[in-house]
Amino acid sequence: MPWDVELLSDRCLAPLPGDWLARTADGLVALNAGFVCPSPLVVEDYGDEAWRDAVPALHTSPDGRYAAVVNDYGNLGVVVDLASGEVVLSLDRDHVHTATTTPFPIAFLPGDRVVAATDVCRLDVIDLGTGAVLTERETDFSEYHGRLTASPCGRWFVDHRWVWHPDGAPAVVDVDEWLRTGGDPEGTFLAFRDYPWDQPVAWPLPGIVAIQRTDDRYFEGDGIEIYNVLQLGEPDEPPMALLPGVTGPMWAHDGALYVSGATGLEGWDPERELPFGVLEGFRPIAHRDGVFAELRDGLLYSFSVD
Repeated sequence: MPWDVELLSDRCLAPLPGDWLARTADGLVALNAGFVCPSPLVVEDYGDEAWRDAVPALHTSPDGRYAAVVNDYGNLGVVVDLASGEVVLSLDRDHVHTATTTPFPIAFLPGDRVVAATDVCRLDVIDLGTGAVLTERETDFSEYHGRLTASPCGRWFVDHRWVWHPDGAPAVVDVDEWLRTGGDPEGTFLAFRDYPWDQPVAWPLPGIVAIQRTDDRYFEGDGIEIYNVLQLGEPDEPPMALLPGVTGPMWAHDGALYVSGATGLEGWDPERELPFGVLEGFRPIAHRDGVFAELRDGLLYSFSVD
């Protein structure tokens, strides 16, 4: 379909129910509904203080009510109510060096809630309807939060955090348990990794999570590790399955994994640990309910796997 918009980055296309939302220099624009609201976030530039440049990014809640307009590898983010265009939550990680190492930690949860970074080394769950912080506490947490990926049911999220020296330390957090017990979202570690901490994550099935990595103790080179979060042991135990040689933006749908790989969209069966197809030349950057989308040269290309 023709769509004459220019994304601020390839992280600025996100799904809406039956539609797509783009983050542009002028604001948020929906494919079918048109202009939604002006852009509510200024560009960050920390010069020589930053380890890398901030990258504009966009996330949407599953019901399409909210959008998170954030800067990956930056400090700032906001959540917008798409019905009114109003900013309902402003966020600041408040630490240049650590913020510029990871995507902005944020994920939408059921019940108009969001889990997000509210300071350096701090996550909170916030009720977007009331503005209430549901995880008020004193904290001396010393791990740096990264990309957050919520399970489809919203019970868990993976925090792709890192710790000094630095090591990647992806952990699964049970949201209900965290809210019930209080304290910090320590979670259960999936693994410890030398350096990698910014890898794609997806949930192919309830309780089953897939996480990419490069060069680890189980195989050399790119690949995907798959874990059952209900049967996690020690972080040095091997994952339940391995898919070697896989890298790229990744999503899950109906038990399968889909990766925007070097040659096109790849389909992988995590149970059999085998690929089942590739759509060559199609490099999607967003996904909605089995429909994948790529915006290129003023055209939106989409493909459904169902």
